[in-house]
Amino acid sequence: MKRAEMLERLKNEEFDVLVIGGGATGAYTTLDFASRGVKVACVDKMDFAEGTSGKSTKLIHGGVRYLEKVFTKLDFAQFKVVKDALFERHFLIKNAEHISEPKATIIPTYSRFQTIYFGFGMLVYEKVSGKRSVGKSRILSKAKTLQECSFLSPEGLRAGVRYYDGQFIDTRMNIDIVRTASKYNATIANYVEVVGFDKENNKIVAAQLEDKLTGEIFTVRAKAFVNAGGVFIDKIRHLDYQQAEALMEPSSGIHLILDKSFEPPQSGFLIPKTDDGRVIFVLPWLGQTMVGTTDEMVDEVTDRPVVSEKDMEYLLSYYNRYSSKHATLNDVKSYWSGLRPLIASKSETTAELVRDHTIYTSPAGLITMAGGKWTAVRRMAYDLVNFTLEHANIIQRHDCVTESVKLYEGGKFDPAGYITLQNNYKLDEDVAKHLNSFYAGNAHLVCDIIKEMGLGNRLAEGYPYVEAEVVYAARYELALHGNDTIVRRIPLALQDLDAAKEVLPKVVKLMGEELGWTAKMAKSELEYASNILNTAL
Repeated sequence: MKRAEMLERLKNEEFDVLVIGGGATGAYTTLDFASRGVKVACVDKMDFAEGTSGKSTKLIHGGVRYLEKVFTKLDFAQFKVVKDALFERHFLIKNAEHISEPKATIIPTYSRFQTIYFGFGMLVYEKVSGKRSVGKSRILSKAKTLQECSFLSPEGLRAGVRYYDGQFIDTRMNIDIVRTASKYNATIANYVEVVGFDKENNKIVAAQLEDKLTGEIFTVRAKAFVNAGGVFIDKIRHLDYQQAEALMEPSSGIHLILDKSFEPPQSGFLIPKTDDGRVIFVLPWLGQTMVGTTDEMVDEVTDRPVVSEKDMEYLLSYYNRYSSKHATLNDVKSYWSGLRPLIASKSETTAELVRDHTIYTSPAGLITMAGGKWTAVRRMAYDLVNFTLEHANIIQRHDCVTESVKLYEGGKFDPAGYITLQNNYKLDEDVAKHLNSFYAGNAHLVCDIIKEMGLGNRLAEGYPYVEAEVVYAARYELALHGNDTIVRRIPLALQDLDAAKEVLPKVVKLMGEELGWTAKMAKSELEYASNILNTAL
């Protein structure tokens, strides 16, 4: 997947559909179009998953708190969201088994009523998923609860209710969707921004695109234009019609990663209600403990929202209420903020907004997807593709197959495959397990780079990432900046910011050698990526 080739296609070919946005929704929509034989292109003004799609809670879930509203507020719109998400949860895990898995989560209870209340709720949650359940819920004794959540304070604890959802690596999932779409001949490019539309008879017939790396502006013609820009959809809509009423009412959610001295729980841990009505998770993720999330409305949509010290202290205060080991800001190794693309309503709190998706069409023909979430992304893409085909009179050559399409080389994933890698390439066990999981059927390509270029050293002490992955990211995964590699292709910065900053010069050097950067370009790239790591991921 070479960017130069993708740009040549964009400049010289006409498409059935241009998808604007390469996050979860845009990428999966592109995959759906391409797998149906529709000629599709997809562009993103930043890197894939650089926005909301790479800053999630890393859960594939139906939405426990949404289900509670069905009973407490008789909000049956929420029931549809939960039911659809639980249906889609099955497909997302099944089709990306190398980077996703069922994950147990425990709700602690401190009275007999709480045990019965949450126990019944989780039983309903499981029953709604039906045959697509990923694990059976059950009530745990106090001792078993403490065993699975080692950090938990025993004071006042009565029992725990365990239920199952899925967990995944969102940045890797996004790039795997993109690469799968490219296998179906989709044209895809990051760092290409839509800056305007051309119209004939008041209908959009072309988009003006800017290559963010060179500043070049060129035109792409298509039969249909799909706006899948997440929290940025209103900015794109305003390029079509400046007075378009806002569809987005985004909220911010932050997450933080604790130092490895804080042993991650065996199962996830859910704080079901804070003083202001939010839900907080404490989750094991890539061998560390993740705490999140906040949920606050935002006034301005920015490319990289900043995490405030106040938000981190808010999360730590709740972690410390339940933990036997006190955590401070000094124990935070990394943090990030994501903006949720919630559909505007008259609600005064983001907790009341329905996390569903809706499709809009402008008079000029711009088709916009608003709302949704990671778990339901395949269904969102399915709905969006069907809508576009009908309204733009585009003929598909094949039926939808995304229920069964394995994401990139995930179809070749063998959980025991790391043993072969370990033996054939003389790798440490944790490195072999990591490569097998992250790259599945393509792990041998990373190992070949290790062998051919002698790049088997770890990037950072205590983490399984190796130098060869940097070259692989630049060669095969459209990594164009140092932060593309160190934040998203290899999520080291999401785990340990200081470690990422320390190895960044090495990452830039390896990328520069692969991509042919001059010394001046390499210096500029190092400054660019350093600035991002020092401000907001």
